Amino acid sequence: MGSHTHRLPTTKWKSPWQVGVNCTPQDWIPYYVQYIRETLWCELDELEGLVLVCDCPAAQTYEADLLAGLIFDRLSSHGHRAAPQVVQGQHGRSHTGVTRSVLLSSVAQATGIPFGPFYILQESLALAFKKLYPGDWFESVAIPFVEDLVNQHPLDLYVRWRHQQGLDMEGSCNPVLAAPSVRQKMRTAEGQQVGAINHRAALAPLLPFQLQPDQHFESSLKLSLQPLPTEGLPILDDDLRFAASFSSLPGVDLSKLRKRAMGLLAEMKRRWSKITAHLRSKQTEAIRTAPSFCCWPIGAM
Repeated sequence: MGSHTHRLPTTKWKSPWQVGVNCTPQDWIPYYVQYIRETLWCELDELEGLVLVCDCPAAQTYEADLLAGLIFDRLSSHGHRAAPQVVQGQHGRSHTGVTRSVLLSSVAQATGIPFGPFYILQESLALAFKKLYPGDWFESVAIPFVEDLVNQHPLDLYVRWRHQQGLDMEGSCNPVLAAPSVRQKMRTAEGQQVGAINHRAALAPLLPFQLQPDQHFESSLKLSLQPLPTEGLPILDDDLRFAASFSSLPGVDLSKLRKRAMGLLAEMKRRWSKITAHLRSKQTEAIRTAPSFCCWPIGAM
């Protein structure tokens, strides 16, 4: 991507994807790999034996790391010079996912049970919870039945919204966990400028360094026909987009929905009490006897 401080020019290996500007943190790696395999796969041989320099944090994965892996993949393909299968990003759809959706829809029509891509089964919930702990902790412990609670309104609003938006329904739907430097770039894309052009969180320059005057003028003309990075919608976490779209709907009574949701959570806590006691029995003495502090909400003071 070049360097602001040293005025290093960009190369053809730079990523067209920028986190927070036109992709999410979890999509950046597969999108860049797909870009190289589709456009520059046959030119990877130029990098064989060279030293790749990337002006990026050493603890994070960036272009140089991915290029090194792609070069190794190409050289170890036993002379096969065709690009491997394209890597799908977050919004890619697999045949397995389509088959599963069709199967659940058929079951719903045949049995009348409201199964669907947004319906959470008890078996899936129990398995996801057990995977958070060592395997022997829950060998003889029954997970309380809460399938009827987690699929009730309004606890199912978010997954239903994801289904309506055509978003990925597999895996975790939690907010994106990104490195601090990536979070800074995402805030910059949202209009929260944190520093000048030399700041490490600043967006990449629109034009590369060390261009000749005529090249700079020609590149500027081409760039003027395209929207600026800050003119597009920022890449936000899906839960924030859901909260904004839902709270803006006319006639939504948030206080009533919150009261009902808190009632469901209270019942879930009651059913889950045995699991809570079981987990506490696995804690060390120092953690189990540590004092707890209660934070009262401001409205209750």
